[in-house]
Order: sequence, then C-alpha cells, then structure tokens
Amino acid sequence: LYPLIHELFVVQESNNVPDIITQREVVESILLKNVIHYQVIDILWIVLHWYTVDVRNFKRYSATVWSAVSIAISQGRLDVSSHKVMISIHRLLDIISHENIPIINTLLEFVSAAASMTSKCSYICLILRYFASCHNKRSLTEDTGRK
Repeated sequence: LYPLIHELFVVQESNNVPDIITQREVVESILLKNVIHYQVIDILWIVLHWYTVDVRNFKRYSATVWSAVSIAISQGRLDVSSHKVMISIHRLLDIISHENIPIINTLLEFVSAAASMTSKCSYICLILRYFASCHNKRSLTEDTGRK
C-alpha cells in the first residue's frame, strides 16, 4: 500500500482531478475499515499529514480516524499490548487534531474497562503520550509567538 499512498497523496498532492479525488476517497475508506492493523495506522498517519494543508478537512478526517481507532480498541480488535501497535498509536496521537476529539475521555474509559494490568498500563501510556504531545505543541506555539 505504501507506493499507492505515496502516489495518491504525495506525488499527486496538488492534483485535484475528480478521478484522483475519488481514488483517494476509496483508499481512505479501505484504510479505515482495516484499522485493526498497525501498518494501516502508520499509513493513516501519512494521509493525515497530507490533510494538514486544509485545516477544516484535517479536523474532520482526524476525528474520523480517531473514531475508527477507538472503536477497534474498544471492541478488542486492536491489540494495545503490542509494542508496534502502541508506537503507531503514539505517532497518530502526535498529529491528530486534539481540539475536537474527546481523546482523554475515550482512553480513560479504556483504562477502566481493561481486563489485564498490561492493558491498563498501555492505556495509561497513551494518556501520558497525549498530554506530552499537547504540551509540546503548546510550547512550540508559545515559542513562535515570542519571536
């Protein structure tokens, strides 16, 4: 999938021909249906980077991606005890638009519902990573505002 994603979202970045737009939408739909694989989460991260140019669409799509990921986690289809899955989710949390998504509430619900201590620790790590990501973004904004 990486060559296809590269072609549609990087090489054809400024090409908004209806055929390309349709192909992107189909690929996005397929990716969201297969979010149970950490490799797909990594690809969604690439797609989200492409969306950062358009803030409105970025917020909409990041909400859609987080919704798909959180549903997969809550249904137990995404194994958060896997180190590779955790790394992929961490990367996703770094780019997702935090303003319009109740990420913390979702993660706290996962902590309380988790059966094993390993799962509870994994969710707590995600929450801490989320806070670190928000803090880093706020620091960068404040630093650029002072210059």
